[in-house]
Amino acid sequence: MKSTRIIKKNFEFDRIYQRGKQCHMGPLSIFYLKRRSGPTRYGVTVSRKVRGAVHRNRVKRVLRELYRSLDPQTKSHYDILILSRSEAKQGTYQSLLRNYEKLLAKADLLCAPPDQEAGH
Repeated sequence: MKSTRIIKKNFEFDRIYQRGKQCHMGPLSIFYLKRRSGPTRYGVTVSRKVRGAVHRNRVKRVLRELYRSLDPQTKSHYDILILSRSEAKQGTYQSLLRNYEKLLAKADLLCAPPDQEAGH
């Protein structure tokens, strides 16, 4: 498993928002920025429109699990921010996982499966 790091500093979030690219789909959005080296780093943001700290924290836990589950298939050397809108509160893990996977594919951040890499 690749090592992952978490983006926590406000200036790092700002840099990705300003210089990075973005994709939107359903209740999720991602902002991403190519790095020179190092493992892919992740940050999570949940809108305050998701009312109640309990609901916001649940959505954050689900989003962290999303990037953990797809991290082995994600390209290295990127900073990725996952943003959630209020609709994510009603979403199931499976529906959010599908949306996140489609977002990564749309942004070309998923590695090719091993069969395609070998040219089969």
